[in-house]
Parts: sequence; structure tokens; C-alpha cells
Amino acid sequence: MINKINEIKEYTKVRLAEIKEHNPHKLSLDNLSDLHHELFNTSHYIIGRYQAEKWLGQDTFEAIGKIKEWSIDNFGECSVDFSSSEKVANLLAYIIGEEILHDELTNSIKEEG
Repeated sequence: MINKINEIKEYTKVRLAEIKEHNPHKLSLDNLSDLHHELFNTSHYIIGRYQAEKWLGQDTFEAIGKIKEWSIDNFGECSVDFSSSEKVANLLAYIIGEEILHDELTNSIKEEG
């Protein structure tokens, strides 16, 4: 799972640098929710069942556990359909992205100042 976290962290850094270049006014901790939505919800992180299965690999069951825990913490229950590897992969990226975005945004803002 560490490799996935590092990959998503790098993806987040790259996307924040792009936003900084084109729309720097969006880089604000007050805008964290909108940034998270833009980075991890407006397009899929992984496209295709085969790519998702390959990406999840040996971390599939850990990913499902993480998604269940996140769902219960946020909604009181887990109603996620785990039959789609693409949905599982993208939801995992969404959750990990949520966990790291604050720190990466803070670092990006510090580098600017």
C-alpha cells in the first residue's frame, strides 16, 4: 500500500503545481474540499478494469478494508459495491488523496511564500 500512497502523493504534487501555474487563487486551505473534488472526483484516477486490477494487485483486500472503514466513519455504514475493481481503485485513490491533500497543499503554499 505504501507504493500506492507515494504514487498518489506524487500525483497530488504534480496536479497542485499545475493549478499553481494556471489558477494560483485556487490554492488555499479554505478551498481544500473543492481542490479534493477537482483532483480526485472530476476524473478517474484509474481507467479500466484490467488497469484497476493490476494497480490494486496484492493490496486489494487492504484497499477494501480501508474503504469499509472510511465508509463507516463517514456514513455510519458501508454500502460500497466492491464488484467493480475500477470503482474500488478510484475510491481508494479518493480516500488516500483526502488524507494527503492537506499536507501537500500546505507544503505547496509554504514553498510559494
